[in-house]
Amino acid sequence: REHALSEDNKKIIQRLTQRLFNITNDVKHSLKAVMDVDGDDQYQNPALEFVKTVCYVLSLHPQLAPEFAILKRSLLKLVDTREFAEEAQFHDTSGSFVLPDVICSFCNLSRDIDLLRDANLSQHQWKCP
Repeated sequence: REHALSEDNKKIIQRLTQRLFNITNDVKHSLKAVMDVDGDDQYQNPALEFVKTVCYVLSLHPQLAPEFAILKRSLLKLVDTREFAEEAQFHDTSGSFVLPDVICSFCNLSRDIDLLRDANLSQHQWKCP
């Protein structure tokens, strides 16, 4: 391993792992009963959706991503899903909000801006193309 994890990071991973196993197990059992009654087919496996979303967010930490990849593999086993199966892949389902024809006051270029997905805007930067 190229870098060693600090003791604080090890503690964080250990606590998160224990909690996520408990929460995933609870979601798997409690929401499965709700889904059976409700009949909503939008998300056929709420525990799987929970695992995919949480693990995606955790994997954004560059130093801890390899550790969280191992956690994801274990959590996917808990919800009876193979690691590389199509249903195990995270897909961003958030919406977008596009402002059409925003004109740059510097260069007068007109462009559409997605307020929810433009990386420059999330960093409070405007960049002319």
